[in-house]
Amino acid sequence: MSGMGGILRLDGASVDPELLHKMALALQYRGQDGNKVWHEGPIGLVHCHFWTTPEEVGEEQPVHSPDGRLWITADARVDNRDELIPLLEAAGYLYKEVPSDAEVILAAYQRWGEGCAQHLVGDFAFAIWDASARRLFLARDVIGIRQLYYAVIDGVLYFANTIGAVLAALPRQPALNRPLIYEFLRGSYRRWICQTVYEEVLRLPPAHHLVVDGKVPKPMLYYVLGSGPVPHCTSDEEWLQAFRHLFQEAVRYRLRSQTPVQIMVSGGLDSSAIACTAYELAKEGASLPGIQLFSAIYPQTPTADESEFFDAIAAHCAGFTATRMVSDQFWALYGFWTSDFPLDEPDIYPFRDHVLAMLRVISVAGCRVVLLGTGGDQALCQNLYYEPATLRGVGWRDWLAEARYFLEWNHIGWILLLFQAYIRPVLQRSIAPWAWTMRARWRNLQPWIRCLNYAGTPVNFLPDIAFFNPPGLTPSAVLMHRNIREPRDIISYSALDVTAAYAGVELRYPFLDRRLVDFLLYIPHHLRAWRGMDRVIARESLKGMLPEIVRLRYGKAQFASLVHRGLQVEERRNIETLLDKSCAEALGFIDAECLRDAFETYWCNGNVEYGELLRPLYLEAWLRNRVQPSSVKCKGGCDG
Repeated sequence: MSGMGGILRLDGASVDPELLHKMALALQYRGQDGNKVWHEGPIGLVHCHFWTTPEEVGEEQPVHSPDGRLWITADARVDNRDELIPLLEAAGYLYKEVPSDAEVILAAYQRWGEGCAQHLVGDFAFAIWDASARRLFLARDVIGIRQLYYAVIDGVLYFANTIGAVLAALPRQPALNRPLIYEFLRGSYRRWICQTVYEEVLRLPPAHHLVVDGKVPKPMLYYVLGSGPVPHCTSDEEWLQAFRHLFQEAVRYRLRSQTPVQIMVSGGLDSSAIACTAYELAKEGASLPGIQLFSAIYPQTPTADESEFFDAIAAHCAGFTATRMVSDQFWALYGFWTSDFPLDEPDIYPFRDHVLAMLRVISVAGCRVVLLGTGGDQALCQNLYYEPATLRGVGWRDWLAEARYFLEWNHIGWILLLFQAYIRPVLQRSIAPWAWTMRARWRNLQPWIRCLNYAGTPVNFLPDIAFFNPPGLTPSAVLMHRNIREPRDIISYSALDVTAAYAGVELRYPFLDRRLVDFLLYIPHHLRAWRGMDRVIARESLKGMLPEIVRLRYGKAQFASLVHRGLQVEERRNIETLLDKSCAEALGFIDAECLRDAFETYWCNGNVEYGELLRPLYLEAWLRNRVQPSSVKCKGGCDG
C-alpha cells in the first residue's frame, strides 16, 4: 500500500513540477517511508513509499529499467513472483538477485508488453512510462483491491490511486457527477465501477488496463474471471485437496511481510479459516513473520458479540498472541461529523470510525499488514439458498430434496419457487429486460430524492460485457461471479483502502486471490451448498483444522442494534442539525423536509429501512467535508 500518481502532457510540452509536488503532498498520508518525484519532458511520476514486503524495504520509486527506457510507479504486491522471476530472469529482463515487486512488474512489461497484467497475480495499480514509444500504460488488478483514478482535462492526463491526489493537480474543480449521486441515493452503485463523484475524474475498472499514446484513452478488459486453468478433479476428495492447497497458498502469499502480521478474526468461518490455516503453516515450519490475532468484542451488545467463537480460535492457535478490543461504544455514524478523515467519496459503511480505530491499534502495535476474511461470503456463495435460480443447476436425482431447502430459506411456496427458479430468469434475459430495469429503477425511489431527469446521461461504462457476465458458467457459478463483481462490494474495497492507508496499514484478502476465485467458479454445485449447509467446500476441507464450534457455525453477528442506537439515540441531534442546514438540499439532491419526515417516522416506530436513510447522511457528510466553493451556497454555510 503506497501512494502513486503522475501527469502526462499529451501535447508534448514539459510537465509542471509544482503540480507533481501538490500530488505528492495529497498522497503523503499513504507513504510514511518518504516520497519521490521524477519528471522528464511531458511525463512526471510520483510515489509515496510504504514498505510492507521485505523485498521493497529501502526501495525508492519511481524505478526504471537498466537502459532508462521504462519507468514505473506502483502500488502493488505480486503474489506469483516465485513463478515469474525464473521466467523473467531466463528471458534476460531481471538482473537483481532479489527484485522488488515493482521491478518484477517492469520486467513483465518488457517481456509481454501490454499483455503483462494478465500474468500478474496479486493486488496492484501501476503506471509504466515507455519513453521510446512515448506511451503510458496503466493497469489495475483483476478483483479491484487497489485503486486507480484518472482525468483528461485540457490535453493533460492526471492519474493517481486516490481521488484527492488527482484533484490536487487539476487546473479547476470538476463538476459533481449528478447522475452517479442520484443513483447512489437510490442504492445503485453500477456507475461507480468506472466513474467517481466528479464528472471528469474516472475510475479504471478492475481487470482493465489503459494505454495512453496520444489518442483518447479507453479502458480495455484484459482478464475475465474463470479464464485460469480448468481444474481436473474427478472426485470430491480431489476437489477438497485442491481447495486446501490453493487456500493455503493464498494465505501464505499474503503473510509476506517485513513486520508482524495481524489477522482480524470475527469468529465467523472465513476469518477463522485464515487464522487456522496460518497456524498450520507455522506448525509445518514455514518461514513466516510474527502472527497475531485481533478481534472486536461487544460484551454489552449480544447480537454483535462473537467472542465465544474468537476464544475458540485463540485457544486453537495457541502460539499466536490474541488481542480483544471492546467496541460497544462504536455505534453507527460514530465520529462522522468531527473526523479529519480524507473523505474522497461518500461513505457506504456506517462504522468507518470503528474500523479506523481497530486498524490504528494494530498500526501502533508495529504491524503494517492485516489479513481479513472479506470476500469469503462472495467466493463461497454464502447466500446460495437465497437464490432460487441456482436450483436449475441441481441434478434431477437430488432436485426434490434440495428444493425443500430453497423453500425453507426463502419462506415461499412451490409456485413462487418454480417461477423464480425457471421463469423469471427467462423474462429477465429475453422477454422484457427493460421492464426489470425500470422496476429496479423505481423500486428504490424515495420521495426525498430530487431531480431524477437524467435518463439520457451517457454512462462511461465497461467495454466488455464479459466483465459482469462471462459465458459458460453454471447457475451457481453465475451467482458466485455476480457476488464477486457486485459493484457495491468493489466500491467497498476503495473505502477500506483509504481507511487502511489513513491508519497506516495494508489490508489483504486471501479469499479474493485470483487463482482461488478462478478455481471456485468450477466446483460442483453440491460443494457450494448441500442439504441445507452452505460453503460446503470450506467446511469439509478444513475438518480437523478449525474448531468444530466454528466450522459448523451457521449464524453471523448482527449489527442492527448498533445502527439503531446511532440513528435513534446517539446521533439524533446531529442528524436534526444536518437536515436543518442541508448542503445536499441546497445542491438539489434531496428534499430535506421530506427526509426529516421519514426520520420522524423511523424515530417513532422504526418502520423505515435504515439503509435508505443512511445514504443521504453519507452524502451530507461528504459534501460538508470535500466539496469546494462554487456559486451554490447551502443554508448551513457550507459550499457546494
